[in-house]
Amino acid sequence: MRSHVWFSLASTYFTASSMRSHVWFSSASTYFTASSMGSHMWFSSASTYFTASSMRSHVWFCSASTYFTASSMISHVWFSSASILSSLLAA
Repeated sequence: MRSHVWFSLASTYFTASSMRSHVWFSSASTYFTASSMGSHMWFSSASTYFTASSMRSHVWFCSASTYFTASSMISHVWFSSASILSSLLAA
């Protein structure tokens, strides 16, 4: 059981780390898109409007991805807890 708990904790930590990296990646992408939007303002109003619309969609996509990853992490933690509980009951 001890090794199972270690495995569960390691998996949970790995999933949490992945989520953090994903959030960092999403933030970096959003920042990069915002910077691109800033450069685009030098061009015509139509281009700026188009880039701003793209940025909004990108932010929505990042938020959805982050939310999905967070939900997966919560499910994973729940699954790990359930596994630990079943191991304890089986012992």
